[in-house]
Amino acid sequence: MFDCGESTQHQLMHRNININRLKNIFITHLHGDHLFGLPGLLLSLSLVGNSEGMTLFAPAGLKKYIETCYLISQTFLNYPLYIIKIAEGTNFNNNLFTGEATILQYRIFCYGHCIDRDLPFQVEIILAGMLCQKMEEKMN
Repeated sequence: MFDCGESTQHQLMHRNININRLKNIFITHLHGDHLFGLPGLLLSLSLVGNSEGMTLFAPAGLKKYIETCYLISQTFLNYPLYIIKIAEGTNFNNNLFTGEATILQYRIFCYGHCIDRDLPFQVEIILAGMLCQKMEEKMN
């Protein structure tokens, strides 16, 4: 999933998407409308029994944000949470798809994620944020 704004959980439920199927979340940048839904979604994964863990790909600063939210609210997750700090050219491969992070021009530091489009299966991509024109150009 890409970005996790405030209403992400509601949108996932509205579309009957099982949150336990989420294994990776890519955060493009640290504006609230792209990450304020993340602490709640991660907690919901704990409540529904996720034991496999979650991997977040995000710019520097996300780990501190998550730790601060959970410290203040005295919230704990019952699964492993992996936070991969991305940089220009960061590659990822989760045995389902591959991709690469690229810096986008935006008013704050922002990453786009180019996903390998030659996938052997159909993928529904939920984009809970903006599509940047530079990202579309790079994918085409």
